[in-house]
Amino acid sequence: AWSATNFLLAIAVYNRLAIYVGYNGLTAMRIVGFFGITVVVVGFCLVLSKIAFQRGFWWLLRTQLTALLLCVIAFTLFPVDYVAHRYNASRVTQGYKHPSVMIAVKPKDDSGYLPMIDLVNVKDLIIREGVRAMLAERQRMIRIETDASPWHWTRFQGATQLLYRRMIENEALWEQYLRDDPSRRDAIDRFTEYAMQWY
Repeated sequence: AWSATNFLLAIAVYNRLAIYVGYNGLTAMRIVGFFGITVVVVGFCLVLSKIAFQRGFWWLLRTQLTALLLCVIAFTLFPVDYVAHRYNASRVTQGYKHPSVMIAVKPKDDSGYLPMIDLVNVKDLIIREGVRAMLAERQRMIRIETDASPWHWTRFQGATQLLYRRMIENEALWEQYLRDDPSRRDAIDRFTEYAMQWY
């Protein structure tokens, strides 16, 4: 009964996270939540194994620390921003606008900007222009960062190179925002204010 209630609690946490994700999208912290509750479930299974196979305390401590270490390594290697914004962009392109708030307000690395390119032709004018302006802003910043210091192999980032190549291919869609700072800022602000209704 004790074990069953613990598993039921874990299922409830998964369900609550899924409700949040289903309502307004995926975020880095929600991915942390999924990883966290998963390692808790694994840890609890190890406690049950200790009891069932009459293992010692030090075995349990070692295996739980190993499980935690593997979870940390897996999370470090996991493309958090890409997965989060891939999911959010996919929902918005399907017509469900709520996850656009996470695209508008959450910080992201260049892998997180990549899926946003799929939104540059969505029907919603405010989202479409806001995303175009955000991509123009990021493209402008990449150029500034690149010009600020000479290139060196230690600066190479695969996600940045791929993103910039995709930006050059689609640059015509947001060219006006590259040239016009006030209109770029206005489009981003309008998008943020619009999307905040789903925060």
